[in-house]
Amino acid sequence: MSGYYFTLTIAERIWLDCQVRYDPSEEIIVTPGVKQGLWYVFTALLNEGEEVLTPEPSWVSYSAAVSLAGGKLIQVPTAAEDNYFPSKEQWEQHITPKTRLILLNTPCNPTGRVYSKEELTIVAELAKEHDLIVVSDEVYARIIFDSNVFISIAALDGMRERTIVANGFSKAYAMPGFRVGYLAGSAPIIDLCGLINQHTITCVGAMNQHSALAALTGRQDWVNEMVVAYKQRRDYVVQALISNEKLRWHVAEGTFYGWIDLGSVIGEDPRDISQRLLKYCGIVAVSGDAFGRNQKEYVRISLAVEDEVVMRAADILAGLSNLPL
Repeated sequence: MSGYYFTLTIAERIWLDCQVRYDPSEEIIVTPGVKQGLWYVFTALLNEGEEVLTPEPSWVSYSAAVSLAGGKLIQVPTAAEDNYFPSKEQWEQHITPKTRLILLNTPCNPTGRVYSKEELTIVAELAKEHDLIVVSDEVYARIIFDSNVFISIAALDGMRERTIVANGFSKAYAMPGFRVGYLAGSAPIIDLCGLINQHTITCVGAMNQHSALAALTGRQDWVNEMVVAYKQRRDYVVQALISNEKLRWHVAEGTFYGWIDLGSVIGEDPRDISQRLLKYCGIVAVSGDAFGRNQKEYVRISLAVEDEVVMRAADILAGLSNLPL
């Protein structure tokens, strides 16, 4: 398969989704998953001790990837009351001479937030004022609910050349084991990432690339049907948890996760919350402290399982009044 034909097809998909044009020969690189691609970016752009800002809570692997590249991830605190996005003042309080990058994930894992144009504009203005580069993880971009609209920060005025977009096939096309992702951005940065790619994994396996190409060029209504199913599961959980006044559920605007505040049912000790939930309720979840230091009372559940499993878990949570130690 021609590598150029694959990147050309990716470029066409980016244009459809984001209204940003990239040269498929110089500004797009295929990576073994989004996670590896992000590490390429951090390795290429960070000097020892430089900082990356991202809203808290954030995906668990960001901190490790930044650390492996010699940098430091700085989480900017947010709260449900702020709709999990920092104000401009909160961002500015965390910008230092060592700040190099701002890392965004929209829709966001774990909260399910889809950042608005106004919120992205705040980041764009900061990036231009402080000469920062934005890394935009858009792997959930096609899993959007209700009237929310995905916007890539790269599409905002003056941001294409200072944004690196990371995306892949694991979420929209339900093919995480294939490990196919891509980066899109300015040619000098993509070239640096290409050198790292060349001298580490060489290339993504041809069969995997063929599979991803088939996903891109095949029926897209399957993606829409999957998103409808995720939304139905989300709605069921929301309706079930409304009946329990002790629980707070952040209504996901995208992704396939549920972000639940169990603070009122876990007692004074939030440790091992996921283990306790598994032991006493039979529910598998990820503890909130995996996503940030200030998230100990939360858990993230997945909606990417059968309807019956989601419904059973929601019903159990709806009746939860106390989670034993």
